[in-house]
Amino acid sequence: MSLLHTAGRWMLAAHFVYQGINAVKDPSSLAPDAEPLTDMAVPLAKRVAPAQFTGYIPERADTWVRISGAAQVVGGAALATGIGRRFGATVLSVVQLAHVAAVNPLTGTTTEEKAANRGHFLRNLSLLGATVLASQDTQGKPGLAWRADHTTKQLGLKAEQSRKDISRKAEKARKNLEKKASKAAKKAEKQAKKLA
Repeated sequence: MSLLHTAGRWMLAAHFVYQGINAVKDPSSLAPDAEPLTDMAVPLAKRVAPAQFTGYIPERADTWVRISGAAQVVGGAALATGIGRRFGATVLSVVQLAHVAAVNPLTGTTTEEKAANRGHFLRNLSLLGATVLASQDTQGKPGLAWRADHTTKQLGLKAEQSRKDISRKAEKARKNLEKKASKAAKKAEKQAKKLA
């Protein structure tokens, strides 16, 4: 199973590393496709970002293509090597979400263009699904949420067991004290009868 996971991660990562390298080397060929998304996202980002950071938000589409390409290379490398694989898959999911948003499956003047756009959209959607699955893959090991929940339940059970043990010991001590008090009372009564 581990070999299958590794091979699957390599295959998925190969696409992103290849696309990322191409985007970093030649962003001008991909920038026209990214312009509609950047024209919409950059003003929104500048409105949402704190004032001291708005000057650092790039406005040119080719810069965003390079950033996206670098993120794909880093995320793909993390996914392929297994070092930070879930983080890498999450980075790829975010990048792929932008790619899904950038392709409109309904645009195109001819039926061939519309079919090609639908194909690109479905491919991007499929890759988004694959990266989301990869970001949640724990390789058969329990995730952090499960471990936290399991630990909480175990601690609750231990606390309940400790409470029962303490209660049992307290009851036993009470009975022992009652016994000793009863014996002491009988002994005192005998002593009193002897003295009287």
